[in-house]
Amino acid sequence: MEVDRRHYSNSEITEIIGNIYRPPGGEGGFRDLSPEAWLEGGEIIFKQARERGLPISCAFADADSLKALNDRIGHAAGDELLRTIDSSIRQSDFVVYSARVGGDEWKILGLTDEAGAKKIKQRIKLNTQEYVIAKGGYPGLGVGVSVGIATALPESEESLSALLERADTDLRADKRNNLPVFNRKQRLAVSLSSVALRLANVHPRQFAKYEDLK
Repeated sequence: MEVDRRHYSNSEITEIIGNIYRPPGGEGGFRDLSPEAWLEGGEIIFKQARERGLPISCAFADADSLKALNDRIGHAAGDELLRTIDSSIRQSDFVVYSARVGGDEWKILGLTDEAGAKKIKQRIKLNTQEYVIAKGGYPGLGVGVSVGIATALPESEESLSALLERADTDLRADKRNNLPVFNRKQRLAVSLSSVALRLANVHPRQFAKYEDLK
C-alpha cells in the first residue's frame, strides 16, 4: 500500500514532512530524550498526521547484547554499534521524529504505511548485520538489533499509546525469533552461508537477511 496521498500532491507531502520533521540522531549526533519527553513530541506528530489524513508508523529499535559487547570487546565497539543503528534512521524513509530513549533503544515515528514501516525495519537490521559481519561477527555474543513496528492508517481510531504497545509487542517477538521467512533461492544462499559461518565459528542466526531486501 502506498502512502495515502488522496488529498495531497507529492510536493505537499514533502512540505508537510519538512514542517514537522525533527532530525534523527544520525544527522548530527545522538538525539537523546527521556521516554516522557519523546512521548510529548510524539503526541504532536501523531495529532498532525491524523489531522492531515496520513498513515503513521512507529518503530522501536533495541541493540542486542550491547553490555556483552562492551564487556568483552570494549566500549568503543559498543559505541560503533550504536552509531550504526542510529545512522540507519533516515528522513528518506519518511521518518519525521526519532530519538534514543535509553542507552540502547530508539523510538521512531514515520509518515508512512505498513510497507514503509517494514522498509525502516529492514534498513536498520540489514545495516547492523552488515556492520557485525564486517567486524568478524563477534562470535558467541549475539550482537545485533531487534526492531518492532506498527502502523495506524488514516481511517483507524487507534491512539498513539495503542500504536506504541503494538510496536513493543512486535519488538519482543523479534527478539525471541530474529529469523525471517526465506524464499527458496535465499534459503539456499543462507544455507551455504551458514556452512561458511560455522567453519568460521560464527553463529549464522546473526546474519539472516530479509526476503524483501535485494
